[in-house]
Amino acid sequence: MDRIVDTHCHFWWRETNSWLDASWDVLYRDFTPVEHQAASRPVGVTRCVIVEAGDTAADNQTIIDFAAEFDFVGGLILRADLDAPGLGHKLDEWQKLPKFRGVRMNFEAHPDPDIAAKPAVIEGLRELARRGLIHDFLPLVRHLDGIAAAIERVPDLKCVIEHYGKPDFDGAMEPAWEQAMRRIARDTGAFCKLSLSPQVTRVQEYLDRPKQGWPIEAMRQYTAFYLEELGPDRLIWGSDWPVALLTTDYAGMLATHRELLGPLTPDVEVKLFRTNAEGFYGVAA
Repeated sequence: MDRIVDTHCHFWWRETNSWLDASWDVLYRDFTPVEHQAASRPVGVTRCVIVEAGDTAADNQTIIDFAAEFDFVGGLILRADLDAPGLGHKLDEWQKLPKFRGVRMNFEAHPDPDIAAKPAVIEGLRELARRGLIHDFLPLVRHLDGIAAAIERVPDLKCVIEHYGKPDFDGAMEPAWEQAMRRIARDTGAFCKLSLSPQVTRVQEYLDRPKQGWPIEAMRQYTAFYLEELGPDRLIWGSDWPVALLTTDYAGMLATHRELLGPLTPDVEVKLFRTNAEGFYGVAA
């Protein structure tokens, strides 16, 4: 298939990135749209969405600049704390950018499992919804119940859950994941992203055993759940490049999801890898 939209990639300059660790060998360098295109075009990707990769203004400015320079970039998700004062003023400025689509708050790093349902965060989500902007949710499993409650309180919010909510993918399906994701699937209009990213606490495992791939057999139940509970109209694919390089190369990341999804009819394949992304992020492949 050609004209694939990659809805989840990160770009940075090593010297100005706020979170890179020199011990993260494969990731400790510059990553730009030039490298992404070299890896992704051979497998049919023609457009991408940049998702934030750092919590400073400099990190945001880096990807704003990349989005302005490269036509290959179709959309831009910037970093913002939803409960921070002055969120509306930031959004006013960012909405002047033609490729700005929404924001992401890093719930994964937050110790409070209910942070998404706090009043100040809810008000931030309402601010996004009033403007028709997207929120990309980056959670761990412990945050999913709070996220479900938050989305229910802001039903007009356009949002997507990234990286399957980062379950362990070890053995049987996590009951907490299943319960929360069923609630999200049935009681909200949230999309979910067919994207994979290691939990931060497990990065060292991947550094010690690079390019080990993903546990396909243990993961099939999660992908099957998504297909059954959300259906093909609420799923979009993203590579998580270059973080995905901890586990495989770019083509391997796409192949992983093709294997997890199994045989697809042509119309479903086009939805998952192109048209759902075009509609959700407002990009054209």
